[in-house]
Amino acid sequence: MAAWDEPYGEPYAYAGPWTTERVLALGEDRGQRRERVGEALLLSPAPGIAHQRALSRLRRLLDDAVRRAGAPAEVSER
Repeated sequence: MAAWDEPYGEPYAYAGPWTTERVLALGEDRGQRRERVGEALLLSPAPGIAHQRALSRLRRLLDDAVRRAGAPAEVSER
């Protein structure tokens, strides 16, 4: 069974050797995150709506705090 056919919910590791070219050949899948670590391929589920909302709220809170403090910083999503 291919790595992308497996059910996911927890991160899965697929033994390599995985190359950058091989990972890119899988194509895009917004339902999972793919990450090559060494020669292994790690798959984990994409963040859900609750995660995205929490991230947005946290970014807004941090951005407000930085602005109030007059700190020379910028809050980024990445």
